[in-house]
Amino acid sequence: NTYTAGFGLHSQKAPLNVHFQNVRGGNGKLRQTNKDLGFIKALHGVLGYERQLSEKVRLKTEAYYQDITQSIVEPTPSSYSILNFTDAGYQDRSPRNLVNGGSGTNYGLDVTLEQFMDQGFYYMLTSSIFTSQYEGSDGKQRSTANDGNYMNNLVIGKEFELWANSGDQSTKTFLVLDGSIAHGGGKRYTPIDVQASREQGETVYQLDKPYTKQFKDYLRADLQLSLKVNGENVTQEFGFDIQNITDRKNPLRRNFNPSSGTVETINQTGRLPVAQYRIEF
Repeated sequence: NTYTAGFGLHSQKAPLNVHFQNVRGGNGKLRQTNKDLGFIKALHGVLGYERQLSEKVRLKTEAYYQDITQSIVEPTPSSYSILNFTDAGYQDRSPRNLVNGGSGTNYGLDVTLEQFMDQGFYYMLTSSIFTSQYEGSDGKQRSTANDGNYMNNLVIGKEFELWANSGDQSTKTFLVLDGSIAHGGGKRYTPIDVQASREQGETVYQLDKPYTKQFKDYLRADLQLSLKVNGENVTQEFGFDIQNITDRKNPLRRNFNPSSGTVETINQTGRLPVAQYRIEF
């Protein structure tokens, strides 16, 4: 049995395209309105428990709490917060003038069951329940865009030894089968004002209802088959990977289409086959 505890104070700058955003003023000159933004700060605490169930199997749990301060928001009361900025850079809107002063909280529980490689077989199952909330400059607490509430992941694989080089036992060839499944709560989004969008000819969000809607659950399964040759100094792998093998339509965001006058859902990548060759020294 192992008990762990961690505590940290972390700081992070705004994304570069926000920090160095250029805004054209009334005199026609460009100026960087966000260049004086300070660091976003987060106080983070973690408690963990780990138990070795057998020589190859481990159970691990972690409870965490994160208190975010000095988040980036608008200077006037609004629901905007940089905490909803995604990896793809997509957000309902990008204000020109920003300041520090918002807040946020993240807390949850992670459970991991893992079997290390044993006779070519391994797996890792993780399950998370969590809450992610924020406050904009209007002081109201809301769910963030990533407040899906739960996420489950299973990664599993098996290596089959095909043959070994009779003259050099250090060279072996394996057939490798790997798979993964991810299932979690859907991403949250802000509803679109259809009538206002039609009048203005572009997407207009209901900014008084930020992230009050939620897409259906996220589900994705991947499968990979590969041939791996382990040499004394070099490992070569020839693989074929099918991502999102069930061709699940996982929503990414919703946009207003001026041509049709309707709201359309844009999905994430569907089924995607990928062939690869990898060499490791």
